[in-house]
Amino acid sequence: MQVINEVNVAGSEAEASKCSFSRTEPLALFDYADDVVDRKRESGRKG
Repeated sequence: MQVINEVNVAGSEAEASKCSFSRTEPLALFDYADDVVDRKRESGRKG
């Protein structure tokens, strides 16, 4: 699933001063979320 595409990124790039995230911050957030999921899966527990 693609979250950022040409339609919804154009406005935020045009007004970068109003953007609440830098370009790297969402990537760091998604990387962290992936790591959390990986740790949960590796633990072998359900729930």
